[in-house]
Amino acid sequence: MYIANKLYSPSYVSLETALSDYSIIPEVAMSVTSITTKPTRRFKNKHGLFIYRAVRPEAFTGYLVRRHGTFDILIAEPEKALVDYLYFKAYRNKNYDFSEARLDKDAVSRLNKKKLKKYAELYKMDRRVIHAYL
Repeated sequence: MYIANKLYSPSYVSLETALSDYSIIPEVAMSVTSITTKPTRRFKNKHGLFIYRAVRPEAFTGYLVRRHGTFDILIAEPEKALVDYLYFKAYRNKNYDFSEARLDKDAVSRLNKKKLKKYAELYKMDRRVIHAYL
């Protein structure tokens, strides 16, 4: 995750990588997915696959600095990681099947609802998308 932050900056770890790290999805992320204000990119090197998804500057928020071993990494808060995920999976893909999202409903129920709504507003997401997970 540290390499992901440094490889393409500014960026913060989010989407499947963060959701897996927070145990909100059961899968282990095979790549590191991040959010950036720069153009969308993919990099593959000896350290792995790094995917960067572009957002508008006003949506580049909701992350924190977390100590990971001896490194500081920028990672989305759990609520922002979920909203980023829903935005890229559901909002941009109108035919997305919510049953495919293997989200841990107990973990999602513990998330801060006000933060979820605040972050969803950054993307101007339909409230029904967020309410499906509240």
